[in-house]
Amino acid sequence: MVSTRRTAEVSHWHLMPVDILTTVFALLPEKDRCQAGLVCKAWNAVVNTPHLWRHHTFSFRGTNGKEAWRACKFVESALGAHVLHMVLEIGMPVVLNAKTISRSVEAFLSDRATLSLRLKSFQCTGLEYFQSPVYRIARHRNRMVRALCTFLRRQKWLEEIDLACCQMGRPDGTRVLKAIAYKGRRSVKNPQSPLTYLELRHFFMQEANILDCPLFPVEMRRFDSLRHLCLNHSYVNDDVLDNLTNPSNTLRVLQLQVEVSQYIHLIPLSTAIPSKSVLTSAGWRSAAGRCPLLRVFITMKGRFRANDFTRVLVPGIPLAELRVTSVVASLFFGLEDFLPHLRVLMDLMNQHYSGYLTTFHINWSEMGAIWPYEADLVRLFRQCRFLSDVILTMRVPVDTLLNIHKAVVAEKRGRMKLQIAGLEPPLMENFCLNFPYITVKHLGD
Repeated sequence: MVSTRRTAEVSHWHLMPVDILTTVFALLPEKDRCQAGLVCKAWNAVVNTPHLWRHHTFSFRGTNGKEAWRACKFVESALGAHVLHMVLEIGMPVVLNAKTISRSVEAFLSDRATLSLRLKSFQCTGLEYFQSPVYRIARHRNRMVRALCTFLRRQKWLEEIDLACCQMGRPDGTRVLKAIAYKGRRSVKNPQSPLTYLELRHFFMQEANILDCPLFPVEMRRFDSLRHLCLNHSYVNDDVLDNLTNPSNTLRVLQLQVEVSQYIHLIPLSTAIPSKSVLTSAGWRSAAGRCPLLRVFITMKGRFRANDFTRVLVPGIPLAELRVTSVVASLFFGLEDFLPHLRVLMDLMNQHYSGYLTTFHINWSEMGAIWPYEADLVRLFRQCRFLSDVILTMRVPVDTLLNIHKAVVAEKRGRMKLQIAGLEPPLMENFCLNFPYITVKHLGD
């Protein structure tokens, strides 16, 4: 009797609603999802739902020579036809499996079924591992780059491409950009989706000095349909910015990343960035005039000084978001040495970016320090009328929070999210209850 009851309970699984089964199967790995489709006809019908196979990751680790064959078989199947968003993961090579990985990736990207996919987004990770000083590993890189260029030329419907951290040299990088630009050529006889998102942070090696290549500004000029572009600050100068912001272009978000090694704290940013990568105030004003809807997001990581901030944050930038992450404390450079540089940053924010700034994040390694410049912080909240998201990993006094709330109320702005460190939970709850215009969140010490 007991076994009969258990069997009756299990038999009700086929009555599970399709929406719940689809949600559960979406959380399973792809291998387990395929095995679940062998349980019964009802589950097999749910597993074959196109929504479950829109995103797919193809991994090549070099464990055996059948990875490319299995990936091509999946693409040729009925499930592979549903793939719209592809992630290509290339494993870390060693001398023994570098040849296997490169040949598998080349065979997969050159397969007829792979080239016939109608992808909307593509991401490639792990290609930087083949930029190795070991010749027996680096020589296999050209084979994968050649196959990647062919694949990108044939993908006419790509709207988003993510090639971050590929660490390519100048010849290979310009070849890939040329393939992407070739994909962007549209005509009446050759209709295709425009490329709207391109991620190129750390796409080139640091030693490449891509601005010395005359082909780079020419290739960037061809991306006239982009709406969101992510680059390193060292890839852009006034000429590149002029090509990206033509009146015919549709660029709306330009995301720049500035990095200085936290271990080279004695070397200023001016020596880390080549002279050709300088963006002047006149260049930014001209770009903002041609593209009034352009907004710039800047992320700064490393140890910065006052001259570094003034070099990057020049007047005229339509700056909407600034994120600064810095390791302050060291043997030669403590918090007390950094405070004057922080004052320069606050002065630049208050003087030049009050009309665009919406997000302002400062993440220091010294979370126990107290914010020293109350007047500058209150003035930032008063002048930046669009500011809505602020993170400060420093302790802000309660009196300063009260003055910030008064400034927000005086400007008649909406709710604002403020995350700070060192505010005890009872005090935070009391503040949020009495001053509803600011949502304060505590950051752990």
